[in-house]
Amino acid sequence: MSIRQHSLTTATVALVIAGIAWAIAQVPAERPKLSPPEPVPVRRTAAALPPTARDILNGGALLDLKTGQRTRLRALDATWATESAAAQAQLDAAVAEFSRFMDEARARGRTSLQDLQRRSAEMSELSAALRERRQRHTETAAAILTDWQRTRLEQLMRPVASGGSDETR
Repeated sequence: MSIRQHSLTTATVALVIAGIAWAIAQVPAERPKLSPPEPVPVRRTAAALPPTARDILNGGALLDLKTGQRTRLRALDATWATESAAAQAQLDAAVAEFSRFMDEARARGRTSLQDLQRRSAEMSELSAALRERRQRHTETAAAILTDWQRTRLEQLMRPVASGGSDETR
């Protein structure tokens, strides 16, 4: 083999190795497979809030609501709609104000923890007040029901396990 052929062969092999190394570098590294997380107990979320008078009225056929109960629940629902709309509007305004503050803080590049806490305090207070009002509302609505209806309502509101059906319980 001549020196020229040897040089061409060496250069070709070096280019092939560099090309393979580049191709391998383009493939993302596999991450180690983690074991699945342990199940977390079910917590109440926004989707699992206690039922309002409206929710109870919507499930009226399943709860066998009487005419008097429907009337009282409708009145309670109307009151709640007014109260919650006003409280929700205040909360929405506080959230919007906090969002503006956060946008300004991001633009400036930083803000203090104390300032964040101070600015978020109103939003937290309004949110807590709305939760408390809803809890009182749901307790009042539940008090309109009979014991059997409350038990049935709890069964209807219980989350269904994935892969199962409500009939197996």
